[in-house]
Amino acid sequence: LFEKLCEKICPDKAIKVNCKTEVDREIKDLEWSGEIKIDREKCLTCGWCKAACPRDAIRVTKAFEGEIRLHHPEKCDPVGCKACLNICPSKVWFIPETMEEKEKFDKIAFNQDFCGFCGACQNACPEKIIEVIRKDVRYTKPNETPWSRMWEQTFLKLVGKAEKMPKIRIVKIEKIEEEEPTIPEVQVPELTEEMREKLSQRIKKARDFLKEKSTRMLTEKGKTEKVIERLKKELEVAQ
Repeated sequence: LFEKLCEKICPDKAIKVNCKTEVDREIKDLEWSGEIKIDREKCLTCGWCKAACPRDAIRVTKAFEGEIRLHHPEKCDPVGCKACLNICPSKVWFIPETMEEKEKFDKIAFNQDFCGFCGACQNACPEKIIEVIRKDVRYTKPNETPWSRMWEQTFLKLVGKAEKMPKIRIVKIEKIEEEEPTIPEVQVPELTEEMREKLSQRIKKARDFLKEKSTRMLTEKGKTEKVIERLKKELEVAQ
C-alpha cells in the first residue's frame, strides 16, 4: 500500500512516492498502482523508511557496520550544546525526555540502528566524548587494474583494515670533508705588442671561421670534431 510513510519519515527527503488510484463507476475492489523513486545521491541508508514501512517492503543495505560509544557522558551539556543533534544527518541523537528514557539513558542518547557511522558527531563534539567505530565496509571489488589494489586499500582504510605500509628508514650520511687540491702557481709571461697582434689575428680568424655557413652546417649535424679539425688548420695558417 502506498501510504507514503517512508517518504514522510526519510530525514533527508530522498524518497518520493507517486500514487495513482483508479476507481471505476462499478463497485469493485480498489486497485493501486504507482512507483517509488529513490534519489541515491541523497540516500543515507539510515533505515528510517524500513522501520516505518508497515508492509516490510523495504530493504536497506548500509555502507558501514560499526558502533557508537560514549565516554564520560557527564561532560555533555545537551541543553547548551546540541552539536551532535544538529549535525547528524540521520537524526540518530536525542535527549531523553520521559522518565523511562531518563532511567535508561544518559543525558544524551542515540539510536544506533539508524546510524550510518559517518563520524560527523564525533568531529562536532566539543568535549570529545563520542567515538564512532567502523568495523566493516561494503564496496564493489574493483577490476584488476594497475591501481585496483590501492583503490581497495583506500576502502579498507576507512575501517582500519588496510595493509600497513612499510616504514621509511632515513639513513643519515655523514659529510665527507675533502681536501682542496693545491694548484701550483704558474708564471704567466708578459705580452709584448707583437704577441698581442698575433693573438688578435688568431681571434679574428676563429670568429670569421665560426660565421661561415659550412661551419654552422657541420655544427648542426653534430660533426664537432670536423669543425675543431678545420679550425686548427685555419689557426695554423694564421701563425
